Amino acid sequence: MTDAPEQSSDWKKAIDTHNPVEAIFNIANLMKSKLSISLGLDTEENPDTSVFLPESVRYAIRYGIELKRKEILSVINSQHWQDEALYLLMKVMDSDPVLQEQFLEEVLNAFRSKQDASSLQEIYKRYAAMLTEEASVIGTKLSQISRSGAYGWKKRADNLAHTMQEDNATPCLIAYSTFTLLRSFIQAAQNGDKILITIKHRLEDDKDHALYVVTCLEDSCTLEEWTHYDHHQDVPDIHLCDDTVSTGQTLATIRHCLSEKYGDFFPEIKEKDYYMDRGISWATE
Repeated sequence: MTDAPEQSSDWKKAIDTHNPVEAIFNIANLMKSKLSISLGLDTEENPDTSVFLPESVRYAIRYGIELKRKEILSVINSQHWQDEALYLLMKVMDSDPVLQEQFLEEVLNAFRSKQDASSLQEIYKRYAAMLTEEASVIGTKLSQISRSGAYGWKKRADNLAHTMQEDNATPCLIAYSTFTLLRSFIQAAQNGDKILITIKHRLEDDKDHALYVVTCLEDSCTLEEWTHYDHHQDVPDIHLCDDTVSTGQTLATIRHCLSEKYGDFFPEIKEKDYYMDRGISWATE
């Protein structure tokens, strides 16, 4: 009698969860992807068929449990989830804007110079080591990205970044969730292009470190805080950009707060907004 063949690692990873509902969804997505590939509907193997967040992270985001330093490190240690690691680290550093800005500038330069995953992980680990053992963060956005898949989310982010580049639209990214898209925008930018990043809760509370200007150079970036009397007033064609939009209230709030906080010292924000919704790039008039 011959032994049964060892179960495919893809299927093992799909059912590697204590939650039977999650396992069913994972198996269904895996079957759909493999069928699509077998029928020739996909021109390349989709890495998402065998890539999942660490089990402890999946459990935490499913039940709204805070991610501790150990879980954050487990995301950092996965080469497939580097953009999501940035999102988590930026959120967990929220109480220290100076350290957060220093970290972000280093990451921006790594993105722009297209450093490999191991170099990026070293940056992440160095800053993660500065976190206290009590540090924690709610990784709300990871639930949506996990359903979409790291590969699929990145493809959609690339599409959105290139759409805005083709439209000559300067992005104003609404943090923190859009940090999962940031690499795509940095790498799509031309030499001299600017990207704005606003941190919503600081903008609403009229705090410092609420708005940043990223200037993309040939193989590096600069990061500056936007002040009330800023010399970046000539930034052209600014458009708000978010990852997901439902009612549009967030975009309306950001538009109002930018006008209130910076007044005549802030360029006009164009009416057309850009965002990703259910994995599709959209623009609204």
